[in-house]
Amino acid sequence: MVNVDLGRRTGEFTYTTGAVALGIGATVPVAIDVTADALFVCTKRSQTTLDTNDAVIAAPEGPNNAADRILVSCRLSDSNKSVVDENNPIPLSSFAGTGQLPYILPTPLPIEPSSKIFVTLTNLSGAIRRVRLSFHGIKLYSPELYDKGVLASIG
Repeated sequence: MVNVDLGRRTGEFTYTTGAVALGIGATVPVAIDVTADALFVCTKRSQTTLDTNDAVIAAPEGPNNAADRILVSCRLSDSNKSVVDENNPIPLSSFAGTGQLPYILPTPLPIEPSSKIFVTLTNLSGAIRRVRLSFHGIKLYSPELYDKGVLASIG
């Protein structure tokens, strides 16, 4: 681990999809624009599943979990890397945990400035849902930090 004083060259940040409307059986692609001002290092993902009245749907364990009936795939434009393969989507709660208990990435995921995060959501729940998906992490504003092993020290 490299010990680097990050000082004012970093900042906490969250990119979000906003509330994505998912009809019954619908598949909806969403693109999130990563700003040009900094490298974004994603460390966590979270989601909130809402009903048609924007009420948060509680996440019970087991097959009745609304988030487990919504599938997700994810790809990054900067590397064309699949985070979750489009041909093998996974349950939303496996990808992003919940609003109260986010999914913590085992390794920080760097996403280049001016790139896009492409997410595809598929609703298998049998009810209309709205989903907010968030990518949490930090922005590295200073390019020299990229080469000092900073990514290895974050997590």
